[in-house]
Amino acid sequence: MIILSLIIWWLFPIITKNLVTQMNFIFALWFSALFAALYFLIIWIFKKEWKYFRKNDNWKYLLIHALINWIIFYILIFYWLQYTSAINWSIFWLTEIFFSYLFFGFIFTDNKSKFNEIAWTFLIVLWALYIIYPWELIINKWDIFIILSMLIIPFGNQCTKLSVRTFSPNFVMLIRSIITSIFLLFVGSIYYEFPNYQIINDNLIELI
Repeated sequence: MIILSLIIWWLFPIITKNLVTQMNFIFALWFSALFAALYFLIIWIFKKEWKYFRKNDNWKYLLIHALINWIIFYILIFYWLQYTSAINWSIFWLTEIFFSYLFFGFIFTDNKSKFNEIAWTFLIVLWALYIIYPWELIINKWDIFIILSMLIIPFGNQCTKLSVRTFSPNFVMLIRSIITSIFLLFVGSIYYEFPNYQIINDNLIELI
């Protein structure tokens, strides 16, 4: 399962980069959220998890998680991938580790992480920068925006940890996918043209 997850995350920026060159980034993300919602809905029905709708605890964390990790973060990533490479995105994803340690392992916690742990994650960031920009001082501004996007992910992940104390991981994924798909469809319908059938059909596998 871990290996499969790594393969999926490795392929994600490549597939996404291809999608945003074929259709509008909002609808590319909307299709992904929609298929995710359908998938988790089937699991939710199979597991009979309707009891979670009656729970009142930690809904705010679930909604904040959906807002940060899906709506804000993925809109930014899908948009900025139009202007940078999939390889750069994959490498800059490593900065999430550093920011997670920095915020919730050192700044916003009483249990401070060891300095060497912070240092090692910082070295990961430096190594990522060196791989992309060996001995160069000119940096693509869109790469900077991707790094800034990674700043918000640790806060969304923290809300995820708090929400799964009450809800199952599947229910969390279901709600965030539904919220995201509704929001994106609303925004996309106002500002962008819906992709035609041929474009959807040609990219159906990537969308799923």
